[in-house]
Amino acid sequence: MRGLWVGAVAVCWLVGGVWAQQPVDPAVEAVLKQLQAHLEEYRGTVPDIFCSEHVVSSIETRRTHSQTVTDSSFRLRKTKHDDGSVEFEESRTVVAVDGKAPIQKTETLSGPAILSGVFSDGLHVVAHEVEGCYVYTLIPPREGHPKDKMVVRFKEAARDVRPYGCPPFEGTWGEATIDPVSMRVVRLEKTTPDPQKVRDQTAMWKWTVEYAPVTLGGKTFWMPKTIRSTSRTEGGDYVWSFDGSYRDYHLFRAETKIVPVVP
Repeated sequence: MRGLWVGAVAVCWLVGGVWAQQPVDPAVEAVLKQLQAHLEEYRGTVPDIFCSEHVVSSIETRRTHSQTVTDSSFRLRKTKHDDGSVEFEESRTVVAVDGKAPIQKTETLSGPAILSGVFSDGLHVVAHEVEGCYVYTLIPPREGHPKDKMVVRFKEAARDVRPYGCPPFEGTWGEATIDPVSMRVVRLEKTTPDPQKVRDQTAMWKWTVEYAPVTLGGKTFWMPKTIRSTSRTEGGDYVWSFDGSYRDYHLFRAETKIVPVVP
């Protein structure tokens, strides 16, 4: 089993702006600032939630194929600190594995590849707070095509020009697809060289998230609808995949009840 982490879960990117910025196209910067505002709103207002998670994870080689289907109750928990920062914790309770009840109550999500961190900080890569860490290219919608989306492509800036405080250099690139009306990210795609080699073969890790609006407590949040993660070695000798779908979002409330003592 391989754990694939999107990024730091603790929201330490709030210090973004303390470094010297590289020149950025004004149109790109305007978009990043709007995405930053949405990200800060999410961090500040998203409640503790849970939802249904359905995951198909598999590992393929040229000769073998194994697959695990896991249904879980997924939870996102937020902790606010005295300094104003917030930290997210992602967890899950497995309900069924391959259609059967888990053998142990404490059984966790099993499978060749597990992706974590998307709910916590997946969108920080296209936020203004880290613009000095990436090189961005804006592809605006075509005039006269109202159904077109806006696309922001990104790649990590070279090591020698990245300011102090950036996430660790990984050689990442990708793109965010944005609804130009709401300025919400509807799809995020990211590719990173996988640091874990298999039989001395380098692998590329690609993950894609599709977002959709969800109403919680009378407020709308854009939450992951599907998550697909694939790690493929050169030549395709080994392929790990994680396909998750998320639905039935609910507020998570811890309820207590005082039971009177009967003498």
